[in-house]
Amino acid sequence: MASSLLFAGCSPDNDAGERQGKGDPDRDVPILALILDVERTSIAAYALGISRLRGDALDLARELADQERQHAERLERLIKDLGRTPHPAKPAEHYQRGFPSLADELDVLTLAIDVENTAIAAYLDALPKLSTGSLRATAAAIATNEAQHLSLLRDALDRPAVPDAFVTGEG
Repeated sequence: MASSLLFAGCSPDNDAGERQGKGDPDRDVPILALILDVERTSIAAYALGISRLRGDALDLARELADQERQHAERLERLIKDLGRTPHPAKPAEHYQRGFPSLADELDVLTLAIDVENTAIAAYLDALPKLSTGSLRATAAAIATNEAQHLSLLRDALDRPAVPDAFVTGEG
């Protein structure tokens, strides 16, 4: 994880971004708001599926849902630090639109894998667009944690926890 944080702050424009202070609100807030919605979607997915889980899968889903809430809280703080107000969360049903029906543990864990892949892709897309190394470092730390979630979920389904050398956020 430390290497993710190190490399997230390295770019040709990093010094210029850091001299600007906490970031460029006009540039950064829309990006942070988008990934905040991704986090809220993840929270909604876990909330929907938790009632269909038992044992280790239930414990895992609760832990991951809590970490998703921590990610959302951190993104809200970053938006506030940029002098803006985060948009309020919508009802869970808003974020759950388009989710498949969840009949059993397999469905829940498969949905969780899908939302984690979506989150990884969103963070990878956001990273180079953020204006400061500190914002990129936070996004990289969260993306790394999302990849950890993905690995744990795959393992819970008896799939290879680390099937590829590269995490892309795709399938």
